[in-house]
Amino acid sequence: MKFKTKIYSISALGFCLLILQFAVNRSLWLDEAKLAYSIVDRDFLELLKPLDSGQMAPILYLWCTKLFVLIFGSNDLALRVFPFLMSLLSIILLTKLSMLLIKDKTITLVVLLLFCLCPSVIYYSSEVKQYSTDIMVFLLLLYAYFKTYKSVKNQLIILSLVGVLAVALSNVSIIVFFILGLYTLIFKLEKLKLLVFPFTVWLIAFALYYFTFLYNHPSKDLMQNYWEFAFMPLNPLSIDFWLWHKTNTTLVFTQLLKFPPQLYVYCIIIAVYGFGVFNLIKSKNYKLLYLVLVPVLVHLILSAFGLYPFYVRIILYQIPLYLITIAFGLSFLVKQLNIIVAKQIAVLCFLFPVAIYTFINVVKMPYLKEHIKPVYSFVNANIKPEHQVYVFSGNVDVFDYYKKIEYINFNNSIVLGEAHHYDYTGHHSQLKTLKGKVWFVFSHVFSPGKSGELESNYIIDYYKNKATIIKQAHHGRCAAYLLDIK
Repeated sequence: MKFKTKIYSISALGFCLLILQFAVNRSLWLDEAKLAYSIVDRDFLELLKPLDSGQMAPILYLWCTKLFVLIFGSNDLALRVFPFLMSLLSIILLTKLSMLLIKDKTITLVVLLLFCLCPSVIYYSSEVKQYSTDIMVFLLLLYAYFKTYKSVKNQLIILSLVGVLAVALSNVSIIVFFILGLYTLIFKLEKLKLLVFPFTVWLIAFALYYFTFLYNHPSKDLMQNYWEFAFMPLNPLSIDFWLWHKTNTTLVFTQLLKFPPQLYVYCIIIAVYGFGVFNLIKSKNYKLLYLVLVPVLVHLILSAFGLYPFYVRIILYQIPLYLITIAFGLSFLVKQLNIIVAKQIAVLCFLFPVAIYTFINVVKMPYLKEHIKPVYSFVNANIKPEHQVYVFSGNVDVFDYYKKIEYINFNNSIVLGEAHHYDYTGHHSQLKTLKGKVWFVFSHVFSPGKSGELESNYIIDYYKNKATIIKQAHHGRCAAYLLDIK
């Protein structure tokens, strides 16, 4: 099979997996619902103002998503069209970029295959947030920088326009601007004079965007507090510094790249990643080594100064960098094993991570997260006018969104649950006021503490001797109970 045919086949596989994830039309979960409410509720000009519920997202992402809502209506699929399209485009861009930067065709194929099968890439393609767009923007900027142009004029115009587009689409853009500027100084100093114009346009665009939309943003303190755990400690001599790195290395390989923690499989992949770095150094492929390592290092430094959290969905754009390095590690191992064992056995190294991803996707796809729509449908079908509805605190934003788009069709008396995630007994004062027939609707349920008891179970058990469960419906941790409270 020809190389291009293999590329097309792998890309087609990736497209099919993304389409399947999109078509299942899963429910929005808490964070998505918070952002979606603003997109549905506001017009284009109102989206320029700070969003509800402390949410933040790039302006052009909001506008593009709003456009699809206007075209297809206020529903989950319409909100997901833009992230879905960005994920499809990411596959195309990664293919083109890999062929520019990686000379080994086998490694290129492995990188593309792992990317198409990566559960995080598949899941976030259907997330009503900007994270899949971050991947696309990251790849687009790199591709625009490294591709060959027919003329200098075309290069300057395209680079400038792509940079301006990137600023409005993704907060990742400033990281890419920095690494490409530094790359030019280190590896392409002779091109610096030529690239001064697009680089200047990029910086002006970012400065305008920053001072218009980000500077002194009212959600800044809220976000700083929320993401405190995702900021790297500054002191390398402290135990916290090394514990943070241990935790986040595990997080990258188990939560971002989705290699299973069972049997320490992810540790094998970490070792393969290390061999990949060694392979790039050994082969003196310093340019690619720079591109796979420096963005991660820059993000870590930004996190240390509290400027950019280092966490799974925030660093989603780094997935191609890890997968490229892993592919080079696999290539190194195959070459070493060729000396010791038969070539056919050595090639199985390439299939190891592919087999893991394939197994995960077969078992877990489609990825539903908190699929509450079947629960709401059950309540819609069974609720009576005299019933009350208790909306669990973790479900309030989702409830508001589905009420806004009229997926929830009842207008009963609503009781908004209080938040007592770390002291369940705090619920008692509110729960004892409820009488008669009451629906309890749960999603985004917490289970902290030593007992590990789900908060929803605690609330229902509170009525163990005070009520009768008449009806109930479950979907994962999403649930609805109709109780007749004495």
